[in-house]
Amino acid sequence: MFYEVRIFNPKGNLKKVVSPRELSKAYWNSFNKTQPAKMESLILLREYKKQINSADYHSGNQA
Repeated sequence: MFYEVRIFNPKGNLKKVVSPRELSKAYWNSFNKTQPAKMESLILLREYKKQINSADYHSGNQA
């Protein structure tokens, strides 16, 4: 949940009011832009671990 944000200039006068809806929209847009990269990294890490485990299994170096 987001709350209204008031932005003031250096003199203390109200410059802008950002609504909760605008804040939510900005947050989710930012979140959605970063998620694909994170998911790709996790997928690559999982594949790398599978390769290592497979190589260890075939070479007899099981932990």
